[in-house]
Amino acid sequence: MIYLKRTLLKQAILLYLFSVSVFSFAQTGTNSPYSRFGVGDLQPASNIKNRGMGGTSIAYSGLYSTNYVNPASLTSIYLTTFEIGLKANLTRLETQQLKQKSSNAGLNYFSFAFPIKYKKWGTAFGLMPYSNVGYSFYYEDTGQDNVRQEHYFEGYGGVDQVFLSNAWSPFKGFSIGLNAAYLFGTTYDERRVEFSDRTYLNTRVIESINYGDFNFSGGLLFTKDSLKLSPSDSINFLNAKLNSIKDSLYAIDEILDELESRQDSASQVRKSEWEKQLAELSNEYERTFERKANVKERKQRGDWSLSAGLTSSLSSDVSATQNKVTESFKYFGGNIQVIDTISTVRSNKGIIELPFSYGVGLSMRKGNRWLFLADFSSQNWAQFTKFGEVDSLEDSWKISGGIQFTPNDRSLSNYLEVIQYRIGFRHEQTYLQLRNTALKEYALTFGFGLPMRRVATTINLFGEFGRRGTTDNNLIEENFFRFGVGITINDRWFVRQKFD
Repeated sequence: MIYLKRTLLKQAILLYLFSVSVFSFAQTGTNSPYSRFGVGDLQPASNIKNRGMGGTSIAYSGLYSTNYVNPASLTSIYLTTFEIGLKANLTRLETQQLKQKSSNAGLNYFSFAFPIKYKKWGTAFGLMPYSNVGYSFYYEDTGQDNVRQEHYFEGYGGVDQVFLSNAWSPFKGFSIGLNAAYLFGTTYDERRVEFSDRTYLNTRVIESINYGDFNFSGGLLFTKDSLKLSPSDSINFLNAKLNSIKDSLYAIDEILDELESRQDSASQVRKSEWEKQLAELSNEYERTFERKANVKERKQRGDWSLSAGLTSSLSSDVSATQNKVTESFKYFGGNIQVIDTISTVRSNKGIIELPFSYGVGLSMRKGNRWLFLADFSSQNWAQFTKFGEVDSLEDSWKISGGIQFTPNDRSLSNYLEVIQYRIGFRHEQTYLQLRNTALKEYALTFGFGLPMRRVATTINLFGEFGRRGTTDNNLIEENFFRFGVGITINDRWFVRQKFD
Protein backbone atom coordinates (compact mmCIF):
# COMPACT_ATOMS: atom_id res chain seq x y z
CA MET A 1 0.00 0.00 0.00
CA ILE A 2 2.81 2.42 0.88
CA TYR A 3 4.60 1.53 -2.36
CA LEU A 4 1.40 2.16 -4.33
CA LYS A 5 0.89 5.57 -2.74
CA ARG A 6 4.48 6.57 -3.46
CA THR A 7 4.04 5.44 -7.05
CA LEU A 8 0.90 7.53 -7.48
CA LEU A 9 2.63 10.51 -5.89
CA LYS A 10 5.51 10.21 -8.33
CA GLN A 11 3.04 9.96 -11.23
CA ALA A 12 1.29 13.13 -10.15
CA ILE A 13 4.54 15.04 -9.73
CA LEU A 14 5.79 13.92 -13.13
CA LEU A 15 2.52 14.86 -14.80
CA TYR A 16 2.61 18.24 -13.06
CA LEU A 17 6.15 18.99 -14.24
CA PHE A 18 5.26 17.78 -17.72
CA SER A 19 2.22 20.02 -17.88
CA VAL A 20 4.15 23.09 -16.71
CA SER A 21 6.94 22.50 -19.22
CA VAL A 22 4.74 22.00 -22.29
CA PHE A 23 1.77 24.24 -21.57
CA SER A 24 3.20 26.98 -23.76
CA PHE A 25 2.80 24.58 -26.71
CA ALA A 26 -0.96 24.91 -26.35
CA GLN A 27 -0.90 28.69 -26.77
CA THR A 28 -1.89 28.47 -30.44
CA GLY A 29 -4.58 25.87 -29.96
CA THR A 30 -6.73 26.90 -32.89
CA ASN A 31 -6.60 27.44 -36.64
CA SER A 32 -9.65 29.59 -37.17
CA PRO A 33 -10.00 32.91 -39.02
CA TYR A 34 -12.77 33.75 -36.57
CA SER A 35 -10.26 33.86 -33.70
CA ARG A 36 -9.20 37.38 -34.80
CA PHE A 37 -12.33 38.83 -33.18
CA GLY A 38 -12.95 39.61 -29.51
CA VAL A 39 -10.39 37.95 -27.24
CA GLY A 40 -9.92 35.02 -29.60
CA ASP A 41 -11.45 31.58 -29.90
CA LEU A 42 -13.00 30.89 -26.47
CA GLN A 43 -11.95 27.53 -25.05
CA PRO A 44 -14.31 25.17 -23.20
CA ALA A 45 -13.81 25.06 -19.44
CA SER A 46 -15.21 21.54 -19.07
CA ASN A 47 -12.87 18.60 -18.72
CA ILE A 48 -12.40 15.68 -21.14
CA LYS A 49 -14.96 13.56 -19.28
CA ASN A 50 -17.74 16.14 -19.62
CA ARG A 51 -16.82 17.11 -23.17
CA GLY A 52 -17.84 13.59 -24.18
CA MET A 53 -21.33 14.54 -22.97
CA GLY A 54 -21.64 17.73 -24.98
CA GLY A 55 -19.60 19.72 -22.45
CA THR A 56 -22.50 19.75 -19.97
CA SER A 57 -21.10 20.57 -16.54
CA ILE A 58 -23.25 23.11 -14.68
CA ALA A 59 -25.18 20.54 -12.60
CA TYR A 60 -22.50 17.82 -12.63
CA SER A 61 -20.71 16.62 -9.52
CA GLY A 62 -18.63 13.53 -8.94
CA LEU A 63 -16.69 11.76 -6.24
CA TYR A 64 -13.59 11.34 -8.39
CA SER A 65 -13.43 14.24 -10.87
CA THR A 66 -13.25 18.03 -10.77
CA ASN A 67 -15.53 20.56 -12.41
CA TYR A 68 -14.25 24.09 -13.02
CA VAL A 69 -17.49 25.19 -14.71
CA ASN A 70 -19.39 24.99 -11.41
CA PRO A 71 -16.99 25.18 -8.44
CA ALA A 72 -19.85 24.35 -6.04
CA SER A 73 -19.43 20.71 -7.10
CA LEU A 74 -16.12 20.46 -5.21
CA THR A 75 -17.89 19.51 -1.97
CA SER A 76 -18.54 16.11 -3.62
CA ILE A 77 -14.82 15.34 -4.04
CA TYR A 78 -14.03 12.24 -1.98
CA LEU A 79 -10.36 11.59 -2.81
CA THR A 80 -7.41 13.74 -3.79
CA THR A 81 -7.78 14.10 -7.56
CA PHE A 82 -5.23 15.04 -10.21
CA GLU A 83 -6.40 15.55 -13.79
CA ILE A 84 -4.63 16.36 -17.02
CA GLY A 85 -6.06 16.66 -20.52
CA LEU A 86 -4.59 16.64 -24.03
CA LYS A 87 -6.49 17.71 -27.14
CA ALA A 88 -6.17 17.76 -30.93
CA ASN A 89 -8.15 19.47 -33.70
CA LEU A 90 -8.56 18.52 -37.33
CA THR A 91 -10.29 21.29 -39.28
CA ARG A 92 -11.38 21.77 -42.87
CA LEU A 93 -11.91 25.41 -43.85
CA GLU A 94 -14.21 25.93 -46.78
CA THR A 95 -15.52 28.84 -48.86
CA GLN A 96 -17.62 28.77 -52.01
CA GLN A 97 -14.42 28.47 -54.06
CA LEU A 98 -11.65 27.11 -51.81
CA LYS A 99 -10.95 24.36 -49.28
CA GLN A 100 -8.08 24.00 -46.84
CA LYS A 101 -7.18 21.56 -44.05
CA SER A 102 -5.36 22.37 -40.82
CA SER A 103 -4.54 20.67 -37.53
CA ASN A 104 -3.09 21.40 -34.10
CA ALA A 105 -2.57 19.62 -30.80
CA GLY A 106 -1.41 20.39 -27.30
CA LEU A 107 -2.02 20.28 -23.59
CA ASN A 108 -5.55 21.30 -22.64
CA TYR A 109 -5.51 21.66 -18.85
CA PHE A 110 -4.39 20.25 -15.55
CA SER A 111 -6.03 20.50 -12.14
CA PHE A 112 -5.48 19.29 -8.59
CA ALA A 113 -8.39 18.96 -6.13
CA PHE A 114 -8.86 17.54 -2.66
CA PRO A 115 -11.50 17.49 0.07
CA ILE A 116 -10.69 19.53 3.16
CA LYS A 117 -13.77 18.08 4.81
CA TYR A 118 -15.79 15.63 2.74
CA LYS A 119 -19.27 16.94 1.81
CA LYS A 120 -18.51 20.25 3.59
CA TRP A 121 -15.44 21.91 2.03
CA GLY A 122 -13.45 21.17 -1.12
CA THR A 123 -10.77 23.07 -3.02
CA ALA A 124 -8.93 22.89 -6.35
CA PHE A 125 -6.33 24.73 -8.37
CA GLY A 126 -4.96 24.37 -11.88
CA LEU A 127 -4.21 25.87 -15.26
CA MET A 128 -6.26 25.97 -18.45
CA PRO A 129 -6.64 28.15 -21.57
CA TYR A 130 -9.23 30.91 -21.66
CA SER A 131 -8.93 31.74 -25.35
CA ASN A 132 -6.64 31.03 -28.31
CA VAL A 133 -5.70 33.05 -31.36
CA GLY A 134 -4.41 31.36 -34.50
CA TYR A 135 -5.23 32.40 -38.05
CA SER A 136 -3.63 33.23 -41.37
CA PHE A 137 -5.62 34.22 -44.47
CA TYR A 138 -5.82 36.82 -47.20
CA TYR A 139 -8.07 38.16 -49.91
CA GLU A 140 -7.62 40.27 -53.03
CA ASP A 141 -9.51 43.25 -54.39
CA THR A 142 -9.00 46.19 -56.70
CA GLY A 143 -8.89 49.82 -55.59
CA GLN A 144 -10.46 52.83 -57.29
CA ASP A 145 -7.30 53.28 -59.34
CA ASN A 146 -7.51 49.69 -60.66
CA VAL A 147 -4.45 48.65 -58.65
CA ARG A 148 -4.70 45.12 -57.28
CA GLN A 149 -4.44 44.89 -53.48
CA GLU A 150 -3.64 41.85 -51.37
CA HIS A 151 -4.87 41.94 -47.75
CA TYR A 152 -3.10 39.60 -45.31
CA PHE A 153 -4.25 38.79 -41.78
CA GLU A 154 -2.17 36.78 -39.31
CA GLY A 155 -2.45 36.21 -35.58
CA TYR A 156 -1.31 33.90 -32.82
CA GLY A 157 -1.07 33.65 -29.04
CA GLY A 158 -3.73 33.30 -26.39
CA VAL A 159 -4.92 33.94 -22.87
CA ASP A 160 -4.49 31.35 -20.13
CA GLN A 161 -5.86 31.25 -16.62
CA VAL A 162 -4.46 29.87 -13.40
CA PHE A 163 -7.28 29.31 -10.96
CA LEU A 164 -8.11 28.57 -7.35
CA SER A 165 -11.56 27.18 -6.56
CA ASN A 166 -13.32 26.64 -3.25
CA ALA A 167 -16.70 25.19 -2.34
CA TRP A 168 -18.60 25.07 0.93
CA SER A 169 -21.82 23.29 1.89
CA PRO A 170 -23.78 25.10 4.65
CA PHE A 171 -26.31 22.26 4.81
CA LYS A 172 -26.98 18.93 3.14
CA GLY A 173 -27.90 19.11 -0.52
CA PHE A 174 -26.70 22.68 -1.12
CA SER A 175 -23.23 24.00 -2.04
CA ILE A 176 -21.70 27.38 -2.87
CA GLY A 177 -18.51 27.73 -4.94
CA LEU A 178 -16.15 30.46 -6.13
CA ASN A 179 -13.47 30.51 -8.84
CA ALA A 180 -10.68 33.06 -8.60
CA ALA A 181 -8.71 33.05 -11.86
CA TYR A 182 -5.73 35.11 -12.96
CA LEU A 183 -5.80 35.76 -16.71
CA PHE A 184 -2.44 36.17 -18.42
CA GLY A 185 -0.99 35.87 -21.88
CA THR A 186 -0.32 37.81 -25.06
CA THR A 187 -2.06 37.93 -28.43
CA TYR A 188 -0.37 39.10 -31.62
CA ASP A 189 -2.14 40.42 -34.71
CA GLU A 190 -0.67 41.60 -38.00
CA ARG A 191 -2.52 43.16 -40.95
CA ARG A 192 -0.80 43.93 -44.25
CA VAL A 193 -1.88 45.56 -47.49
CA GLU A 194 0.38 44.89 -50.47
CA PHE A 195 -0.03 46.57 -53.84
CA SER A 196 0.75 45.13 -57.27
CA ASP A 197 2.03 48.54 -58.40
CA ARG A 198 5.50 49.00 -56.88
CA THR A 199 5.13 52.77 -56.92
CA TYR A 200 2.74 52.29 -53.96
CA LEU A 201 4.09 51.70 -50.49
CA ASN A 202 2.78 48.62 -48.73
CA THR A 203 1.46 49.12 -45.18
CA ARG A 204 1.18 46.89 -42.15
CA VAL A 205 -0.12 47.15 -38.59
CA ILE A 206 1.44 44.99 -35.87
CA GLU A 207 -0.41 44.87 -32.56
CA SER A 208 0.24 42.93 -29.37
CA ILE A 209 -1.95 42.91 -26.27
CA ASN A 210 -0.68 41.59 -22.97
CA TYR A 211 -3.33 40.46 -20.44
CA GLY A 212 -2.82 40.36 -16.69
CA ASP A 213 -5.68 40.58 -14.18
CA PHE A 214 -8.11 38.62 -12.03
CA ASN A 215 -11.48 37.29 -13.06
CA PHE A 216 -14.09 35.78 -10.73
CA SER A 217 -17.01 33.41 -11.22
CA GLY A 218 -19.24 31.43 -8.92
CA GLY A 219 -21.84 28.72 -8.75
CA LEU A 220 -24.60 27.09 -6.74
CA LEU A 221 -25.56 23.43 -6.69
CA PHE A 222 -28.73 21.83 -5.27
CA THR A 223 -29.03 18.05 -4.97
CA LYS A 224 -32.16 16.12 -4.00
CA ASP A 225 -31.89 12.40 -3.27
CA SER A 226 -35.14 10.50 -3.81
CA LEU A 227 -34.17 7.92 -1.17
CA LYS A 228 -34.75 9.01 2.42
CA LEU A 229 -34.03 6.12 4.78
CA SER A 230 -33.41 6.09 8.52
CA PRO A 231 -30.84 3.75 10.14
CA SER A 232 -33.69 1.46 11.18
CA ASP A 233 -34.56 0.99 7.49
CA SER A 234 -31.45 -1.09 6.99
CA ILE A 235 -32.16 -4.48 5.42
CA ASN A 236 -29.65 -6.07 7.80
CA PHE A 237 -31.37 -4.44 10.77
CA LEU A 238 -34.78 -5.70 9.63
CA ASN A 239 -33.45 -9.23 9.01
CA ALA A 240 -32.00 -9.30 12.51
CA LYS A 241 -35.30 -8.12 13.94
CA LEU A 242 -37.23 -10.80 12.01
CA ASN A 243 -34.86 -13.51 13.24
CA SER A 244 -35.25 -12.27 16.83
CA ILE A 245 -39.05 -12.32 16.58
CA LYS A 246 -38.94 -15.77 14.98
CA ASP A 247 -36.83 -17.11 17.87
CA SER A 248 -39.29 -15.64 20.37
CA LEU A 249 -42.22 -17.26 18.55
CA TYR A 250 -40.51 -20.66 18.69
CA ALA A 251 -39.86 -20.23 22.43
CA ILE A 252 -43.49 -19.26 23.10
CA ASP A 253 -44.71 -22.28 21.11
CA GLU A 254 -42.65 -24.56 23.36
CA ILE A 255 -44.03 -22.88 26.48
CA LEU A 256 -47.60 -23.25 25.22
CA ASP A 257 -47.02 -26.94 24.44
CA GLU A 258 -45.84 -27.48 28.01
CA LEU A 259 -48.78 -25.56 29.52
CA GLU A 260 -51.20 -27.47 27.30
CA SER A 261 -50.28 -30.69 29.13
CA ARG A 262 -51.22 -29.22 32.50
CA GLN A 263 -54.84 -29.03 33.66
CA ASP A 264 -54.57 -26.72 36.72
CA SER A 265 -56.19 -23.27 36.65
CA ALA A 266 -52.89 -21.40 37.16
CA SER A 267 -51.43 -22.99 34.05
CA GLN A 268 -54.51 -22.03 32.03
CA VAL A 269 -54.15 -18.39 33.15
CA ARG A 270 -50.47 -18.37 32.12
CA LYS A 271 -51.41 -20.04 28.83
CA SER A 272 -53.87 -17.24 28.06
CA GLU A 273 -51.17 -14.60 28.73
CA TRP A 274 -48.64 -16.36 26.47
CA GLU A 275 -51.21 -16.73 23.68
CA LYS A 276 -51.78 -12.96 23.86
CA GLN A 277 -48.00 -12.34 23.52
CA LEU A 278 -47.88 -14.84 20.66
CA ALA A 279 -50.57 -12.91 18.78
CA GLU A 280 -48.77 -9.59 19.36
CA LEU A 281 -45.42 -10.98 18.15
CA SER A 282 -47.07 -12.54 15.11
CA ASN A 283 -48.55 -9.20 14.19
CA GLU A 284 -45.16 -7.48 14.69
CA TYR A 285 -43.49 -10.12 12.50
CA GLU A 286 -46.00 -9.43 9.71
CA ARG A 287 -45.49 -5.65 10.03
CA THR A 288 -41.69 -6.01 9.96
CA PHE A 289 -41.86 -8.35 6.96
CA GLU A 290 -44.03 -5.85 5.09
CA ARG A 291 -41.65 -3.03 6.07
CA LYS A 292 -38.69 -5.01 4.70
CA ALA A 293 -40.49 -5.52 1.38
CA ASN A 294 -41.32 -1.80 1.28
CA VAL A 295 -37.70 -0.81 1.98
CA LYS A 296 -36.47 -3.13 -0.78
CA GLU A 297 -38.86 -1.52 -3.22
CA ARG A 298 -37.84 1.99 -2.11
CA LYS A 299 -34.18 1.10 -2.49
CA GLN A 300 -34.80 -0.07 -6.05
CA ARG A 301 -36.61 3.18 -6.87
CA GLY A 302 -34.44 5.30 -4.60
CA ASP A 303 -31.24 5.29 -6.70
CA TRP A 304 -32.52 8.38 -8.49
CA SER A 305 -31.17 11.81 -7.58
CA LEU A 306 -31.78 15.21 -9.14
CA SER A 307 -29.36 18.17 -9.18
CA ALA A 308 -29.79 21.75 -10.35
CA GLY A 309 -26.90 24.13 -10.90
CA LEU A 310 -26.48 27.85 -11.45
CA THR A 311 -23.28 29.63 -12.53
CA SER A 312 -22.49 33.27 -13.15
CA SER A 313 -19.61 35.61 -13.85
CA LEU A 314 -20.13 39.34 -13.40
CA SER A 315 -18.88 41.84 -15.94
CA SER A 316 -15.21 42.50 -15.16
CA ASP A 317 -12.53 44.94 -16.29
CA VAL A 318 -9.31 43.14 -17.18
CA SER A 319 -6.14 45.22 -17.25
CA ALA A 320 -4.11 44.95 -20.45
CA THR A 321 -1.17 46.61 -22.17
CA GLN A 322 -1.17 47.42 -25.88
CA ASN A 323 1.72 47.89 -28.26
CA LYS A 324 0.88 48.93 -31.82
CA VAL A 325 3.04 49.93 -34.77
CA THR A 326 1.82 51.14 -38.16
CA GLU A 327 4.49 51.32 -40.87
CA SER A 328 5.08 51.31 -44.59
CA PHE A 329 7.38 48.78 -46.22
CA LYS A 330 8.66 47.24 -49.43
CA TYR A 331 10.15 43.88 -50.31
CA PHE A 332 13.85 43.70 -51.00
CA GLY A 333 15.26 40.30 -51.86
CA GLY A 334 12.08 38.66 -50.62
CA ASN A 335 12.40 40.28 -47.17
CA ILE A 336 10.36 43.08 -45.65
CA GLN A 337 12.24 46.37 -45.30
CA VAL A 338 10.54 49.14 -43.32
CA ILE A 339 10.42 52.45 -45.17
CA ASP A 340 8.68 54.65 -42.63
CA THR A 341 6.95 54.35 -39.25
CA ILE A 342 3.57 56.02 -39.52
CA SER A 343 2.47 55.71 -35.88
CA THR A 344 3.60 54.00 -32.70
CA VAL A 345 1.80 53.11 -29.49
CA ARG A 346 4.01 51.81 -26.69
CA SER A 347 2.87 50.34 -23.37
CA ASN A 348 -0.62 51.75 -23.65
CA LYS A 349 -2.40 50.57 -20.52
CA GLY A 350 -6.12 50.03 -20.83
CA ILE A 351 -9.12 47.91 -19.99
CA ILE A 352 -10.76 44.96 -21.72
CA GLU A 353 -14.30 44.56 -20.46
CA LEU A 354 -15.41 40.95 -20.25
CA PRO A 355 -19.22 40.61 -20.23
CA PHE A 356 -21.67 39.19 -17.73
CA SER A 357 -22.52 35.52 -18.19
CA TYR A 358 -24.81 32.98 -16.58
CA GLY A 359 -25.75 29.35 -16.94
CA VAL A 360 -28.32 26.90 -15.61
CA GLY A 361 -28.18 23.12 -15.66
CA LEU A 362 -29.99 19.98 -14.60
CA SER A 363 -28.70 16.48 -13.99
CA MET A 364 -30.49 13.24 -13.14
CA ARG A 365 -28.66 10.18 -11.92
CA LYS A 366 -29.78 6.59 -11.35
CA GLY A 367 -27.22 4.93 -9.14
CA ASN A 368 -23.94 4.37 -10.94
CA ARG A 369 -25.66 3.20 -14.12
CA TRP A 370 -27.31 6.22 -15.77
CA LEU A 371 -26.48 9.94 -15.82
CA PHE A 372 -28.46 12.56 -17.78
CA LEU A 373 -27.26 16.17 -18.15
CA ALA A 374 -28.60 19.35 -19.76
CA ASP A 375 -27.21 22.94 -19.78
CA PHE A 376 -28.11 26.39 -21.03
CA SER A 377 -25.69 29.32 -20.86
CA SER A 378 -25.52 32.85 -22.20
CA GLN A 379 -23.01 35.71 -22.30
CA ASN A 380 -23.62 39.38 -23.08
CA TRP A 381 -20.82 39.96 -25.59
CA ALA A 382 -22.56 43.07 -26.91
CA GLN A 383 -21.07 44.76 -23.82
CA PHE A 384 -17.52 43.81 -24.82
CA THR A 385 -15.00 46.62 -25.27
CA LYS A 386 -11.27 46.61 -25.90
CA PHE A 387 -9.36 49.75 -24.94
CA GLY A 388 -12.61 51.70 -25.11
CA GLU A 389 -13.57 50.40 -28.56
CA VAL A 390 -16.44 48.04 -29.37
CA ASP A 391 -15.85 44.99 -31.58
CA SER A 392 -19.37 44.61 -33.02
CA LEU A 393 -19.98 41.39 -31.11
CA GLU A 394 -23.40 39.95 -30.30
CA ASP A 395 -24.78 38.18 -27.27
CA SER A 396 -24.11 34.44 -27.39
CA TRP A 397 -25.94 31.41 -26.05
CA LYS A 398 -25.46 27.65 -25.93
CA ILE A 399 -27.56 24.60 -25.17
CA SER A 400 -26.07 21.15 -24.58
CA GLY A 401 -27.05 17.73 -23.34
CA GLY A 402 -25.42 14.41 -22.63
CA ILE A 403 -25.85 10.88 -21.31
CA GLN A 404 -23.47 8.51 -19.55
CA PHE A 405 -24.17 4.79 -19.22
CA THR A 406 -22.19 2.24 -17.19
CA PRO A 407 -23.50 -1.35 -17.54
CA ASN A 408 -22.04 -2.61 -14.24
CA ASP A 409 -19.31 -0.67 -12.46
CA ARG A 410 -18.65 -3.60 -10.08
CA SER A 411 -18.15 -6.29 -12.68
CA LEU A 412 -14.98 -8.32 -12.22
CA SER A 413 -15.31 -10.73 -15.13
CA ASN A 414 -16.23 -8.45 -18.05
CA TYR A 415 -14.22 -5.26 -18.54
CA LEU A 416 -16.64 -3.92 -21.15
CA GLU A 417 -19.28 -3.63 -18.41
CA VAL A 418 -17.22 -1.24 -16.27
CA ILE A 419 -16.52 1.19 -19.13
CA GLN A 420 -18.43 4.48 -19.02
CA TYR A 421 -20.09 5.17 -22.39
CA ARG A 422 -20.95 8.80 -23.19
CA ILE A 423 -22.76 10.69 -25.94
CA GLY A 424 -23.90 14.30 -26.22
CA PHE A 425 -24.60 17.33 -28.39
CA ARG A 426 -24.33 21.10 -28.30
CA HIS A 427 -25.82 23.95 -30.30
CA GLU A 428 -24.32 27.38 -29.97
CA GLN A 429 -24.88 30.84 -31.35
CA THR A 430 -21.44 32.45 -31.18
CA TYR A 431 -20.76 36.09 -30.46
CA LEU A 432 -20.00 36.74 -34.15
CA GLN A 433 -22.41 38.22 -36.65
CA LEU A 434 -20.63 38.98 -39.92
CA ARG A 435 -22.22 40.38 -43.06
CA ASN A 436 -25.64 40.20 -41.39
CA THR A 437 -25.15 36.48 -40.77
CA ALA A 438 -25.10 35.00 -37.26
CA LEU A 439 -22.40 32.35 -36.91
CA LYS A 440 -23.65 29.17 -35.27
CA GLU A 441 -21.84 26.06 -34.14
CA TYR A 442 -23.14 22.49 -33.92
CA ALA A 443 -21.44 19.38 -32.60
CA LEU A 444 -22.14 15.74 -31.76
CA THR A 445 -19.89 14.26 -29.09
CA PHE A 446 -18.98 10.86 -27.70
CA GLY A 447 -16.61 9.56 -25.06
CA PHE A 448 -15.41 6.65 -22.96
CA GLY A 449 -14.19 6.30 -19.40
CA LEU A 450 -11.67 3.47 -19.05
CA PRO A 451 -10.97 2.59 -15.39
CA MET A 452 -7.62 0.98 -14.63
CA ARG A 453 -7.83 -2.04 -12.38
CA ARG A 454 -6.24 -2.02 -8.90
CA VAL A 455 -5.47 1.70 -9.03
CA ALA A 456 -7.93 4.58 -8.73
CA THR A 457 -7.07 5.92 -12.17
CA THR A 458 -9.33 6.49 -15.17
CA ILE A 459 -8.42 7.28 -18.76
CA ASN A 460 -11.10 9.40 -20.44
CA LEU A 461 -11.43 9.70 -24.21
CA PHE A 462 -13.65 12.09 -26.13
CA GLY A 463 -14.36 13.06 -29.71
CA GLU A 464 -16.72 15.45 -31.46
CA PHE A 465 -17.80 16.17 -35.01
CA GLY A 466 -19.04 19.66 -35.64
CA ARG A 467 -19.46 22.67 -37.85
CA ARG A 468 -19.09 26.40 -37.33
CA GLY A 469 -20.01 29.15 -39.74
CA THR A 470 -21.34 29.01 -43.28
CA THR A 471 -20.24 29.59 -46.85
CA ASP A 472 -23.13 32.01 -47.42
CA ASN A 473 -22.30 35.69 -47.98
CA ASN A 474 -18.66 34.83 -48.76
CA LEU A 475 -18.01 33.58 -45.22
CA ILE A 476 -15.94 30.60 -44.11
CA GLU A 477 -17.36 27.28 -42.93
CA GLU A 478 -15.32 25.20 -40.49
CA ASN A 479 -15.93 21.46 -40.31
CA PHE A 480 -13.96 19.94 -37.48
CA PHE A 481 -13.17 16.76 -35.63
CA ARG A 482 -11.82 17.32 -32.15
CA PHE A 483 -10.61 14.62 -29.82
CA GLY A 484 -8.81 14.42 -26.51
CA VAL A 485 -7.38 12.19 -23.82
CA GLY A 486 -7.69 12.86 -20.11
CA ILE A 487 -6.08 11.08 -17.19
CA THR A 488 -7.63 11.19 -13.71
CA ILE A 489 -5.59 9.92 -10.75
CA ASN A 490 -7.33 9.51 -7.39
CA ASP A 491 -5.76 8.67 -4.05
CA ARG A 492 -6.27 9.31 -0.35
CA TRP A 493 -3.67 11.91 0.61
CA PHE A 494 -3.10 14.01 3.72
CA VAL A 495 -4.11 11.11 5.99
CA ARG A 496 -1.74 10.04 8.77
CA GLN A 497 -0.88 6.35 8.45
CA LYS A 498 -1.59 4.17 11.48
CA PHE A 499 0.99 1.61 10.39
CA ASP A 500 4.24 2.06 8.50
